[in-house]
Amino acid sequence: MEPVMAYGLNPTFWANAKTFIKDIRALDATGGSLAMMKIGERPVSRAEIVGHVVEKVTKHNRVIILVDDGSGTLSCTRFLDAKSNNVDLIESVQLGDLVRVHGHLSNYRLQMELKIVKLKVEKDPNVQSLGWLEALLRCTSIYKKPHKLNVDQSEMNIEA
Repeated sequence: MEPVMAYGLNPTFWANAKTFIKDIRALDATGGSLAMMKIGERPVSRAEIVGHVVEKVTKHNRVIILVDDGSGTLSCTRFLDAKSNNVDLIESVQLGDLVRVHGHLSNYRLQMELKIVKLKVEKDPNVQSLGWLEALLRCTSIYKKPHKLNVDQSEMNIEA
């Protein structure tokens, strides 16, 4: 088991984990720390999901879409501010659209959610099948295998 302080050395921690929504909903933010979230044996902080929009709620400072990939549903939130570069895109998303969502994992009111960084409306319906295959491949070949650190754990000690 690698120490939490070494999670940043694991490449899956910084990558968008292509995964199923059921795996995201099963994540446990132990002690409220997002750095403790793992899919299989790998720590994750970001995710990518592909699914259909089944609900859309617009509030004064954010847009929340509920995405269903067939394994479950997940709330995806985009905060609206002057710095947002895809506000128009998220406001144009309609119910039933097939979307690919990249974002940061967070725990809000004891529920996992994705804070949207990038959103793309997909036109090709085969993208959902490809998303399932990519997630399945990564779950079986990458996420279930522990990461081997090349750094001696004695070098990881940080003095305060």
